[in-house]
Amino acid sequence: VEGAGDVWRLEEAGYHTALGLYGARLTQSQLELLKTFPLLFNIIVATDSDEAGQKAAADIKSKLGTFFNIHHVLLPKKDFGDMSIVETKSVLEPIITKL
Repeated sequence: VEGAGDVWRLEEAGYHTALGLYGARLTQSQLELLKTFPLLFNIIVATDSDEAGQKAAADIKSKLGTFFNIHHVLLPKKDFGDMSIVETKSVLEPIITKL
């Protein structure tokens, strides 16, 4: 996700592992951090639904696609911060169930 509000909403919805980019791009240090988790295989990318967020999602997929299984989520609103807990769960649960 992109911002702190998105991380907070995910936490409220019961998802306790999230990386907030704090912007619209994945930094090299964030990439290196992700690669240190030995049991991390799947990453759900849920950037904002605006143009910058979709560009960030494509960039993340190109940077991480060789290391992880990337699952991109198209959000029905701008971001998780604009969604309720119920809406957040309705977007993520079908993806998580398949993993």
